[in-house]
Amino acid sequence: MQEGYVTFGEIQRYIWDTRTAQRRAIGFREAARELWQAGSYAPQRPQDPDFLSWDAADMEQLHRLAWDMVIRVSPHLLEEPPVGYMELPAAPQAPVLKLRHPVSAVRISLESVGSPPVFTQLPEHFVVLYVLRGDCILHAKRDVHSLHAGQLIVLAPGVPYYLECTPQDLVLDIIAVRERFEKYFLDTVPQNTLLHGFFRRALYATQREYLLFTLPPTQAVLRIVQNLFIESIARQEPYAEQAFLHWLQLFFVQLLRTPQPLPASEETRRTADRRALVTALLQYIQQNYADLTLESLSEAFHYNPSYLSRLIRRETGRTLMQLLTDCRLEAAVHLLENTALSVEQIAGQVGYRSADHFAVMFRRKTGLAPSAYRSGRE
Repeated sequence: MQEGYVTFGEIQRYIWDTRTAQRRAIGFREAARELWQAGSYAPQRPQDPDFLSWDAADMEQLHRLAWDMVIRVSPHLLEEPPVGYMELPAAPQAPVLKLRHPVSAVRISLESVGSPPVFTQLPEHFVVLYVLRGDCILHAKRDVHSLHAGQLIVLAPGVPYYLECTPQDLVLDIIAVRERFEKYFLDTVPQNTLLHGFFRRALYATQREYLLFTLPPTQAVLRIVQNLFIESIARQEPYAEQAFLHWLQLFFVQLLRTPQPLPASEETRRTADRRALVTALLQYIQQNYADLTLESLSEAFHYNPSYLSRLIRRETGRTLMQLLTDCRLEAAVHLLENTALSVEQIAGQVGYRSADHFAVMFRRKTGLAPSAYRSGRE
């Protein structure tokens, strides 16, 4: 019994045709197994799609290229239960497939369409779902969210999820083992920024969480996606993995530098929407710390000051004033180390009206007066 090859698109069409014609819902692996059993595969590996030819403005071309990606099928697909999976009780209604041993540390693909409502749970991997085209429904834990083009969600290890989408939708699916995600996402965020602490707190909570972002599919972003696919296909070539991870880090940089809008949903206290709001708040605080107050923050975001104060404290573990102080003093350290500005000028630039008050706060943080800190580095 030999192995063979099918394309991602052949599997997707089989899943969708089975669902619409036979009223039978099957998953990606089951579809690949049935195609292999029916002999509907090529004995020789077809040519890989040429993502280098993709015009990043043409989503339909990306759809065709991704559907031409080659999938290997073999007799191992006949094993029951599927290798590496374990069925768990449903929460709330659908069964859960728990992937114990994924084949690669990092991979990129399109999300499968028309699969049955079965939660997937990856205990050691982060999952990034990025909607490039269309609208889909995400089920994560006990929450349900509508995702639209330009929205991205990061799911922490262990979060059970499944996605409802159609063949017209285009959803990028990146799965990264915990260590790789930490290196190329969390470590991209400077540790002395507000977002680093918030992301780590949110994604490593004991109850397992997820974060919702907005990332418009600009030319810059789509060029990065193009190179991710190119290096994924070239994975057997020298340094392909290093190049793939380089582009993945650039993808995360684009995500982190994109200003996050307010959640459009009225149910702002739901987990994903609330965290999207906090991400936007922290970005705003990081950029406007010098003259920001709770009242001006409230005016900028059109939320009650008391609500924002409680939200920030609950989600970050710190008060707004503590966050502002952190930002101001980190900026002061940078200016002391890299400029010849006087202590008085630095105090005013980072948001302190009194140089004496600035010196007190700086000494409390570093154990040194600002002038002594600068002298110690000369």
